Amino acid sequence: MKSGTCIDEVLLVYMKSPRSYTKEDVVEINCHGGMLPSRRILDAALSEGARLAAPGEFTKRAYLNGRIDLTQAESVIDIIRAKTDASMLFASHQLKGDFSNEINRLKDGLTKMLAYFQAFIDFPEDDTEIRYDDYVSKTTGMSDKINDFLATYDEGKVFRCGIATAIVGKPNVGKSSLLNVLLKEERAIVTDIPGTTRDTIEETVNIKGIPLRLIDTAGIRESKCVIEATGIKITREKIRFADFVLFIIDAGSPLDDDDMRIFELVSNKKTLVVVNKIDLATDMDKLKNSIKKVFSDAADITYISIKENRNIDKLKDAVYEAVIHRKASQEKEAFLINSRHKDVLGRTQTFLGQVLDGLNKKAFPELICVHITDALASLGEALGETTSDDILNMIFDEFCIGK
Repeated sequence: MKSGTCIDEVLLVYMKSPRSYTKEDVVEINCHGGMLPSRRILDAALSEGARLAAPGEFTKRAYLNGRIDLTQAESVIDIIRAKTDASMLFASHQLKGDFSNEINRLKDGLTKMLAYFQAFIDFPEDDTEIRYDDYVSKTTGMSDKINDFLATYDEGKVFRCGIATAIVGKPNVGKSSLLNVLLKEERAIVTDIPGTTRDTIEETVNIKGIPLRLIDTAGIRESKCVIEATGIKITREKIRFADFVLFIIDAGSPLDDDDMRIFELVSNKKTLVVVNKIDLATDMDKLKNSIKKVFSDAADITYISIKENRNIDKLKDAVYEAVIHRKASQEKEAFLINSRHKDVLGRTQTFLGQVLDGLNKKAFPELICVHITDALASLGEALGETTSDDILNMIFDEFCIGK
């Protein structure tokens, strides 16, 4: 410090351009840690003319200096926000450049196609027949590839943000017990007294790599108790905003009007019916047949016993398959697109459709070249080659300071 007071003994690391994260000269100060010495060192640097980095500034500089493209820069925030190993794995593949490589392969194919048709414009005297059919097949292949990318959007949203999941059912069917067994801790109070849960409890749990935001709700039934009725009202609101529902029913009791009213309440939601207390069932085949008839519209039906810890892994598999639409054991894509990618690739798909239409109609090469150029520009936007400052600011403003 200017006063001559020693703050800490530190390690300075000099990273010379272009072999640094931002491809610039960088000096990193490593102190012993702790809030006070870190704060004092930062204050000393600022007093000598340094300034605080803007949110995402280091990653933005890395992008602007050409060390990474925009899809790789976006993966940094996905890594920071990752809630499970699976979501981190997808982000790390994107950071490594797997998605960028796929986009560049599509660009290479379109560039070669553009060069081919451009040659017929530049050298009209060559009496060579245009191979339209060959490029119909190539363009269809590119379009199919983009459809594969677009199909990962919903999964990407789930793995990045998680999925809000309401646990619903009558009182005392095992909603809070299910929350506890999935969390592997006693988070909710469990008693034999119906109506114990009066307010919602929300926790996030990792189910096969999916961040499931579980909402344990009050049991739904007709109640004259003001407090319980308020809890039921809150439950209805939570169901309204939930993306997914675990509807718990009691295998030891016959279905009644309350069960059917609850199922009707969640009928517009993706719902997994969870039949709990199968340890009390006397005839499982009869139970399954009756349940299947009543709840044929459910995403799936699974049978468990929380008390005996039976079929909990099967329940997790059923949740995964209901949300992701495939088995957890099936091979995953190396990356999952986000909303910006979806928008850009959707426009690219439109341009490729126009290219295909021109090829099928054997249109003039000039028209086909216009649509190919549009598709190339759209793919360039995905990588950040032709992206507006407003979009860049929106992306990097999501970062924390110092990233």
